[in-house]
Amino acid sequence: MPTVDATQQSTAVTTVPSVLTAAVANAKLVVAFSRPVTGSGGNKNFTPGTAQSFIWGYGSTNPGTSAAGTVAIHDEKGTFSQDFFTASTGASSIAQWCNPQNTMCAAGIPDKATNPSSITMVMWSTSTAVQWMGIGIGSGMSDADVVIGWKSAAGATVISDRTAKGESMPTVDATQQATAVATVPAAAASLVTNAKLVVVFTRAVTPTGTNKAFTPGSSQSFIWAYGSVNPGASASGTVQLHDQRGTFSKDFFTAPTGGSNTGSADSSGAIINLDTKTAWYIHGALLTAAWTLFPFAGIFIARYLKDALGVWWYRLHLGFMLIGTTVLSVAGILLIVLTTPPPHFDLSGWNPHRPLGLALGIDAILQSVLGFVCNAMWSPDRKSIPWWDVAHWWNGRVLWVAALANVYFGLALAGASTPLIIAFFVFVGVAFAALIAGQFIFGQVHHMKKDDDYGNPGAYSMNTKMDIGQPMGSNTYNRRYDDEPSYGGNAGYGNSNVGYTTPNSGKMYYNDNSGGGGYGNGGYSNGGYNNNGGGGGGYGQYNSQSRY
Repeated sequence: MPTVDATQQSTAVTTVPSVLTAAVANAKLVVAFSRPVTGSGGNKNFTPGTAQSFIWGYGSTNPGTSAAGTVAIHDEKGTFSQDFFTASTGASSIAQWCNPQNTMCAAGIPDKATNPSSITMVMWSTSTAVQWMGIGIGSGMSDADVVIGWKSAAGATVISDRTAKGESMPTVDATQQATAVATVPAAAASLVTNAKLVVVFTRAVTPTGTNKAFTPGSSQSFIWAYGSVNPGASASGTVQLHDQRGTFSKDFFTAPTGGSNTGSADSSGAIINLDTKTAWYIHGALLTAAWTLFPFAGIFIARYLKDALGVWWYRLHLGFMLIGTTVLSVAGILLIVLTTPPPHFDLSGWNPHRPLGLALGIDAILQSVLGFVCNAMWSPDRKSIPWWDVAHWWNGRVLWVAALANVYFGLALAGASTPLIIAFFVFVGVAFAALIAGQFIFGQVHHMKKDDDYGNPGAYSMNTKMDIGQPMGSNTYNRRYDDEPSYGGNAGYGNSNVGYTTPNSGKMYYNDNSGGGGYGNGGYSNGGYNNNGGGGGGYGQYNSQSRY
């Protein structure tokens, strides 16, 4: 919040100067003040006769009755250049508009003041990076009548009349109703003095066919955009993804009155000002990583590597899917919402990338919650796979396939190069081939309790969530994660049960189970020797516990 100056050099004026009365006739809020041209102390000076830079902002929270009241954060802000001391003559009497960064501007010059039949539109940019500019009648890309202009390599102005039907390149109209003008009208000459790119065209106020009409005397909605890749010499050339875009409202037929200039910056509707192409590239990088590498790794580990990784299978799966996929997805979606103007999830047009992306982001959060539920409800005594585990598997599979499709939609929407799209499909092919190969090499691993081949209950599959002890009378238990191997015999209680630890045998624990007249098993582990002998009845049994 700006700090209050110790010396207040601006004074409130209770009545609007008569020269501005007509201009504010329909205003809902009018504030007038007077201020010295040359401020004292640290206050800056006006520069009569020379345009200077200004910032502006407005907000929806009233600061109260005190001049030192708290000014809440602005709803909109911008910058513009103006000489408030020069009366309306020539260019300053033309209706103008500039984007918030002043990197693109437009002005309208009607063919006549009353009942105009055509208008000459001047678009210009002071940035050397801008290679094409476009302006269209409409509130969004879903249905706008667009005129795009650029310079050919030979320096000729190329004007292309197009129709936008969604989040894709506007299509060229069969009948071109905008005509290129080679020279800048005299009334606008002073506006484009420092411009690096200027395109001028004329267009009928009320065109034929499906083209939209201007509304002289009334403000109407427009979209605008510019890009850094020249479309070439043809009006039907490929217009690459814009670097910046936005919306604004304007009446290009009504000149300013009373010395004011209506060409100040209009907001694009974005919450955070960031170059559109930069935002899209960051979004694309985040979401491509989120839905290619991370899901593949998370699925492969959870399906095939539980035994090989021990407790780390769950930790890695959680990291890849929760942080790598879900968090990056939410971050990428928020980036677009905050840095680009609405509508953010337009359903029009052939490309479903935006609404599908929103649906995938929501489902990714739900999938993460379901994963935590599955982990919390896991039981070492389960003998089958519960429905919530199956739901987690299949929702994850469908989610990943749909997300891969949406990555392609995003690449197409951004006009990605053919090599990049090929690389994406190569990755998809390799990833699915690896998953199929894993089924043959490792096989899917489940964690549940089951009976052995003899009908004896209690054999555990591999798991990483419990203290596992092999019960007596069980089948062989293959412990892969502990420091030492284990060997189990086949069932039987002997006449004696003696436990002891052999010196220097490390972590071994032994049970000597013997029956009458039979023989026992032997097992080695970390230098210890197990000899269980007996007669007639049974086999020796090794018993151990391990924590994963």
